Amino acid sequence: MEEELEMPTPCQNCGKWFDLNDGLGSEKWFPNTIICEQCSEAESKEISRDNEIQECIEQIDDAVETIKDARTRLEEAQYAVPTVIFTPFY
Repeated sequence: MEEELEMPTPCQNCGKWFDLNDGLGSEKWFPNTIICEQCSEAESKEISRDNEIQECIEQIDDAVETIKDARTRLEEAQYAVPTVIFTPFY
């Protein structure tokens, strides 16, 4: 049995028809556009994944800077720094 839609709207992402009142605003894929709930959930998961990746990159960058600073301090203290330990892996 097909549901009667008050304001039928095609999803910009998947093409599925949904009631405009049930849609959600797209943040990444189609800014300022309403997309269906399923696509909105998928977009939210993608945004969360992107944020997690960015956070990991920032943590690695911070760690590399911390290692560089510590290495400099050790060298200033005339300590023979083992290069294997402090060589960045990327």
